[in-house]
Amino acid sequence: MSVVPADYINQGYQQMMFVFIVTILLLIVVFSFLLLYTNHIRHVSTQRIEHLAYYDDITGAYNTHKFMELAAARLSEDKNYALVLLDLHGFKFINASFGFSVGDRLLCGVSDILSRALGADEIYYQRFADQFGFLLHTQDESVIRKRVTAIMDAISAFELVPGDSHPIHCYCGIKVNQSNSNELNIGLMQDRAAAALAQVKNLHGNHLAFYDHTLLERAQHKNHIEQHMHAALRNREFIAYLQPKYDLHTEQIVSAEALVRWQRPAGSLVPPGDFIPIFEQNGFITQLDLYIFEEVCRTQRRWLDEGLPIVPLSVNQSRLLFYQKNYLETVHGLVSKYNLDPKYIIIEVTESPATNKAEEIASVIPGLHALGFSVSMDDFGSGYSSLNVLRKLSIDELKLDRDFLSSTELEARIRIILRNILELARELHITTVCEGVETRIQADQLRDMGCDIAQGYFFSRPIDIESFTKPAFGTE
Repeated sequence: MSVVPADYINQGYQQMMFVFIVTILLLIVVFSFLLLYTNHIRHVSTQRIEHLAYYDDITGAYNTHKFMELAAARLSEDKNYALVLLDLHGFKFINASFGFSVGDRLLCGVSDILSRALGADEIYYQRFADQFGFLLHTQDESVIRKRVTAIMDAISAFELVPGDSHPIHCYCGIKVNQSNSNELNIGLMQDRAAAALAQVKNLHGNHLAFYDHTLLERAQHKNHIEQHMHAALRNREFIAYLQPKYDLHTEQIVSAEALVRWQRPAGSLVPPGDFIPIFEQNGFITQLDLYIFEEVCRTQRRWLDEGLPIVPLSVNQSRLLFYQKNYLETVHGLVSKYNLDPKYIIIEVTESPATNKAEEIASVIPGLHALGFSVSMDDFGSGYSSLNVLRKLSIDELKLDRDFLSSTELEARIRIILRNILELARELHITTVCEGVETRIQADQLRDMGCDIAQGYFFSRPIDIESFTKPAFGTE
């Protein structure tokens, strides 16, 4: 038998409990610290995620998602608001010329100007890199105009680089909310403010535009046209009209220009001004131009099959077609399909695209000549680089812009310009055509100055193909 004193046992137990308690306390402290640190990291991460989700990284402005959420809430409580979209002219040029840091500083400057110009119940956001939007708590157009003008003036006064006076211009589109409850959709307001913005996009200086019913009707018309254009092409609703071109000396038809009309199933004709600009914007013009090209080929083939003589027909071709790699093969395939001589088809290209992309156009013209086509430049004189384009492009026909004939009788200044253009074309062996001839006086003056061909209402309006064959070929 052995005996252990109770004091010795109690002393060991107390030491063990002390170590245990201290260990537990240390664990609690460490765990609490880890818990607090984890919560801090989670909170910082949440703030960072929220910032990335709702704010622009450079300017700190609301992004589109956050703005739409807040704006919808404001509009649900109070409809007395207007939405303004503000875009900066030439922002890409600023980045390229001064560097991205200067461009970022400008964006921050715009954000700061907006934050100081807006009230507590008004918000702004950065829609794109160079576009901002903001809500103004008013429906008074005069107040809106005054406030938006002040904001644009403040932005114009922003100094990009110390000592540099590079002008900064803005343009704004504005949609004032209406009393109609349907207008309370902030997405609809944004779309309509963007439509108003597009109206002043290409103007120089600071400009603003309000969305109105005219823009709404235009947008609805555009949507209607685009909804029906493909079906109309399939159903052959687009028909070719011909406007005769007359020799000014013999006053006999020597050729004609193919123009397009849209004949709806009900029989009404849609004028080209109602759909051609839309097709040029959305690119459908390339399909339509090739369709009319084939209609011209089909017409000339029918004339030959009926034993009729044929005259050259000119067809307008969009600049977009000239950029297609297979364009030459396409037009050559069409004339081959109908077994036609390409010399009876004149390819027309307008001056404005030729001015903008003269090199691309010039590279295609030799190929057209090699295939046997003639090339005409339409609307000569409508731009500011006409002579330079004439130098670059080897064309066969020059069509003078109808604006030269803006009056019944040619003014002395216009006669001097025309006479020199006609002399220049004659020396370059280029046939000249004047469009828009509406009076006998104009026709006689053009003939006396040496113009070769005239086209206009004085001689004939555009007519359908069947009607054209009678004066052209003497058929009944």
